[in-house]
Amino acid sequence: MLNNQDDVLESQLRAQLKETDEALNKTKSIASKRKKIIDTIAEKCCDSAYITKQLGGPNTMVGMRDEEKRDFIISNILNQKKKYISMISELQEKYLNSEKEKQDIAQKYLNMKSEKERLQKTINNLKQEITLNNNQNFKLKEKEEVININAEEKTSSINPSSTTTKTIIMNGEPYDVKDVQAHLNIMETNIIKYFAEEGLSEQKEILEGLKAKFTQYGINAIKDSLESLTNKHLINRIDESLPIQSKLVLLELSDLGKEIYYIETGKKAKLSEIEYMKHNHASLKHGYAIKRISEILRVQGYKNVCYDSRENTIALNDNRRYVPDIIANLDDKTKTYWEVEYAHHTDVAFTEKIDKAAKVTNTLYIIGSDKKAKEKLKRQIDEYQKNLFINDGKMKLDIYLGTMTELQKKTFLNLPDNHIKIRA
Repeated sequence: MLNNQDDVLESQLRAQLKETDEALNKTKSIASKRKKIIDTIAEKCCDSAYITKQLGGPNTMVGMRDEEKRDFIISNILNQKKKYISMISELQEKYLNSEKEKQDIAQKYLNMKSEKERLQKTINNLKQEITLNNNQNFKLKEKEEVININAEEKTSSINPSSTTTKTIIMNGEPYDVKDVQAHLNIMETNIIKYFAEEGLSEQKEILEGLKAKFTQYGINAIKDSLESLTNKHLINRIDESLPIQSKLVLLELSDLGKEIYYIETGKKAKLSEIEYMKHNHASLKHGYAIKRISEILRVQGYKNVCYDSRENTIALNDNRRYVPDIIANLDDKTKTYWEVEYAHHTDVAFTEKIDKAAKVTNTLYIIGSDKKAKEKLKRQIDEYQKNLFINDGKMKLDIYLGTMTELQKKTFLNLPDNHIKIRA
């Protein structure tokens, strides 16, 4: 009986020892993993101080407890942060000094340029005087030498920091804002305000808007003023072309124009359509192609046509976002989703776009810029469908693929080859 009790006790003790060994091994494993994680964090996040402690002489990192390593990493990262903040402050100070120096040099350049023009005018007057008074006993060269000496004295005494006139530097050329503003007439000033407050960029729309707002100005006078403002570098001009519009003239206020508007009104200029297109689309050309397609859809009877990327953003269940180029209502109940493509997407990027669209709609409309783009898009759609079959993907999607010209001519939906059915 006693032997049996000893056997039971021994068996229980062995079981406890086994459990203890398993718990110990598990704890060691966890500790080892934690140590590796802490060491990895130290290697990735710490600066040279970590290397010095690890390799410079006795390896002090090995002897540290996990808590000590943690404190070392936190302290090291905080020190790095302080250094970075200090470096940023120094760079900001250098940048401000550089800007001030640039403004001073620009102002000195403008002052010297103005002085040169004044002196040149004086020389021209003297030349005319000599021509009219041949009997006078002095030489033009001597007069010019005297003027040049005076010019050197005056320009050397110019102190750029003594003037508070603001300068704007564009394409390496400085402009005196006050001087430019002083040479503007009322009509030009009104046009600058119109640009800043309306944000339009298409020349055609701008001309129509100016004509409607300023009825006292003739269209030729408006065109002449726009050309004058462009020559004075207050308005930038961009010439573009689209597959369905050979000539697209775009205009926007330059930095100089925006500064003059700010001086006139105390307000900042509204974001121009050009800036909007650059911010929200792959390119300026792509943005205006989307705008043209939107206009065609409105003409063809679609309602609530929207190409604002912020309003068109759709959150998907998998935490992704789908942003169609255009959303338009076919009727009161049916929304349609449109993509305008120059076929610049990689196969992977295009596949992701189709995949996201399929989570929102069963019908997708894709407008290629031209026949060549349409052919590439067709190949990408075929490749997408092939991959669905290979990966046993589930999909039911109707794609209508055509060109901008086909949409404009209303043949887009009628061509049989334009309808692609994806069934997987």
